[in-house]
Amino acid sequence: MTNYYPWNIEGLRNFIKSELSEGKSLIDIEKELGVSLNTVEKWLKTPYSIALTINIEQIMLIARYRDWTVDRTLRWLGISSVHLEEILERSRTRHQLNSEAFKAQHDRTHTHSTS
Repeated sequence: MTNYYPWNIEGLRNFIKSELSEGKSLIDIEKELGVSLNTVEKWLKTPYSIALTINIEQIMLIARYRDWTVDRTLRWLGISSVHLEEILERSRTRHQLNSEAFKAQHDRTHTHSTS
């Protein structure tokens, strides 16, 4: 179950709107930020879903895009230490599941290729 922790989605939304007002398109932001267009569009929508989440990879991409440290980005986004722990746990779980799926796919491919 995902808990809800408030974070500064409004600040992120205003930043994206500022980029758009400077002549960038959503596609430009997607490419430069490295976050999917679908995610950028979700960040821009109001009202926000109470379950709107952000992951550690997206936080790191925002930090890189803004030329900030991850710590500064976390502070700017208002991510609490408890929220960060949940974000990191979701990331570990997702990576573990991806690793297991990759291994299973590799095992199936390897078994078929040696038959």
